[in-house]
Formats: sequence, structure tokens, C-alpha cells
Amino acid sequence: MIQWLTALINLDTPSDQKAALDALAERLGKQFQECGAETELVENRKAGNHLIARFFPGSQEKKQILVLGHMDTVWEVGESQRRPARVEGGKIYGPGAFDMRGGLTLMLALASYLSHLSERRAPFLRPITILVDSDEEVGSQTSRVLIENEARQSEAVLVLEPCLPGGALKTLRKGVGNFVISAKGVAAHSGVDYHKGVSAIQEIAHQIVDLYRLNDFQKGTTINVGTVGGGSRSNVIADHARIEVDLRIASVAEGQRLANHIHQLKPQLEGARLEITGGITVGANGPDRANFQAGPEFGSRNRD
Repeated sequence: MIQWLTALINLDTPSDQKAALDALAERLGKQFQECGAETELVENRKAGNHLIARFFPGSQEKKQILVLGHMDTVWEVGESQRRPARVEGGKIYGPGAFDMRGGLTLMLALASYLSHLSERRAPFLRPITILVDSDEEVGSQTSRVLIENEARQSEAVLVLEPCLPGGALKTLRKGVGNFVISAKGVAAHSGVDYHKGVSAIQEIAHQIVDLYRLNDFQKGTTINVGTVGGGSRSNVIADHARIEVDLRIASVAEGQRLANHIHQLKPQLEGARLEITGGITVGANGPDRANFQAGPEFGSRNRD
């Protein structure tokens, strides 16, 4: 397992790198096939291909168990060369080790275990399906329908995302919002015609400061401006600037409130304009208390 995890950490697969994601999907598919799975690469033009591996698909006595994970990481290509996987103090470190190369490694271990069961011809009364998508880190926009279709056919879905700090089990998912805010100003020479210009960069700076004031850690609300761009030259007052904003919320109501707030932002500089696009891409999901409380019982009576 250490070798599997190390190899995965040393592969960079950011969400927007289709070739790298497709290569990893093929690699994992071959490993699952070697363990006896029937695999399917789900072609995807907009992002990396998704992977489905089915074990014991002929077992029809009970509904399948779905094991869910993702291949994409938040790190850019080249990050693993800069700081490759290393073992230190009984732990493995490296880009994506926690989220979620560790989960993919558990999937490979499960596949190996199921392969041994098959070799021993041990009876298995339900199918096991592994679904690995390529775009979880950016909201599962192309994999959502696929995930929902497989989930509807399942007795239970086990998501191998990393645990919370301290090892606590995750029982809910925050909602996600993505926004692009563009500021338009008036270009002017910064030496000769300074007062004729309206700086889009200054306008977007005001908006950034105000956006960060919306953070509310007690409510579970976080806002991050992840990219900033604009301007043309140092001696020209910028007539354009642009930011990309990530929003995380713990409730549907909070998401609606903040989405409305962001779309109603007003320019603070005279002569500046704002263009705002985006919204809530993934809704917040709380735990299903009945199913969560039945979890231990489910585990004890479904080891077949």
C-alpha cells in the first residue's frame, strides 16, 4: 500500500489537465482489471474521463455497495517534482496525499481483497462498484449525473474522502459557490493623465477587502479570492481587472444569502463598473440522521 500511495502522490492531476487525468484513469482501470473487475472509462470532453469498476456484477440478490472517490487534486503539474512523496515519522507526505490519494489507495486495497475472495470462490451476495470521478475539486460538474445514477442503484455509498482533523467521520458536505467578478475602469497614462483614469485594479481591491469581511467561521462560511488579474502596463491606469472567488457554506439559506449579496455588489469608485457571474454550484448537504445512526448496524449485517 505504501508503494501504491507513493506512486499516486507522485502523479500530478489537477482538475483542468485532461491528459493527466485520463492517463490516471487508464492506470487505475488496469489495476482494477487485474483484480477481476469489469471496468468502464466514461468519456468526458469537458474534463478528465471518469472510471467505473464493477466487482461481482452478476450478484443480484442484493443492491450494490458504491465506493466513491476522485482523481483530481488542487496542485499544479510539477508540484510532485518539487516535493515528492516522502515517509517521515510513520506518515507519508506529498501533494494530494490526504485528499485523496489515500482514498484511492484504499480502493486498490479493497480491489485486492475482493480479488482474493474471488480466487477462493467465496460467496458474495451483492455487487461492489467503485466510481472514481475527475472533477470533484471543482464541483463535480461533469460527474454529478453519473454519481447520482449509480447512487440510486445502491444500498449504501461509501465516500473515501479524508477524515476531519483528529480522525472524525465526515457526515455532511459544505455547499460550494464559484463567482467571477470583473471590474471595468478607464485607461489613462499614469504620468500625464492620471486624473483622467479610473483604476479597475483599485476597484477590485476594494471588492476583495469587502468579500473577506463576509467570512463567518462560526457559521462555517468561508470566502476565498483565489486568482487576481488585470491591467496592461505599470505606467497605465488599469481599465480591467478580474478575480475568481470560491465560497463555502454550511446551509442552503446561507448560500442563497451570500450569492444574492455578491451579485448585488456595487462599484466604489466613480466611473467604475462591475460584471458578476457565477453562483452556487453544489448545494450544502447535512447528514441523514436515520441512515447515519443505522451505520454501525448496517456494517454488522452487511458483511456478505
